[in-house]
Amino acid sequence: MERLVHAADPLQEALKLEWGEEFDVWDWLFNIWLPSLHNCVILICGRPQEKFAADLHCALQDHNHIRLVKYELGDFGSEKETLDYFRAVEERAEEENDKEALRRLRSIPEETRRVIHHLAGGHPITLALIIDYFLVTGRLIEAAKIPLDEARRKSPAELEELRKQGEADVVRLLQEMGRPADEAIRAMAWAPKGMDAELLAQMVGVEEKEAEILLEALEGLSFVKIRPADQRVFLHDEMYALMEKHVLERLPQEHGRKVRSIILD
Repeated sequence: MERLVHAADPLQEALKLEWGEEFDVWDWLFNIWLPSLHNCVILICGRPQEKFAADLHCALQDHNHIRLVKYELGDFGSEKETLDYFRAVEERAEEENDKEALRRLRSIPEETRRVIHHLAGGHPITLALIIDYFLVTGRLIEAAKIPLDEARRKSPAELEELRKQGEADVVRLLQEMGRPADEAIRAMAWAPKGMDAELLAQMVGVEEKEAEILLEALEGLSFVKIRPADQRVFLHDEMYALMEKHVLERLPQEHGRKVRSIILD
């Protein structure tokens, strides 16, 4: 859907910048491209809460020659699904011959994995973040150390508090690991339109070649995405939200103005 409509940019909105000219593909999509196809299956993915997704769904329903099948992918609804996710991560580590990751993953008892299911609320990206930082640090977030019976007994409100604690722990680890790549993640939190080596070099005060090395060090993390066309690096949307809540909002306003100035230049 990002190819069909431009998402709002919080930075541009905050700075009250005017939008550039947008390319309207709606007419092309429905009056030229779709009618020209025959016996095809087209997969369109997007977030259901976005207004554009609802508009597109309604428009597709209005075309008799299109058979629309809608699937909504939700969170993991059971402990078993989360256990399956852990096994899939192990299989990937085995395929990549990452022996250290495999050793660490196998060290997590099944009961702890079930506890993590409740902490993550079955939310895949939260689960992935918890696993990522266990693989990096060798430590589980504190909230994951409670007994399984206790996790199962907790009310939704209590679990929500534990989830918030877990989020804060994950972001805190970003600040405390002391790895050069952690600084790149903090810088990327300011750039939802993506990061490249040139911009990162300006933001963290290093040579562009060193910035390239920092970005390469982020490859493989579940919350980092790389756009193949130009190799720009992005955080997962939820990671932008976590960094905004736990890091950026707590920085002095002067720091924010300085960073935005670098991005605009």
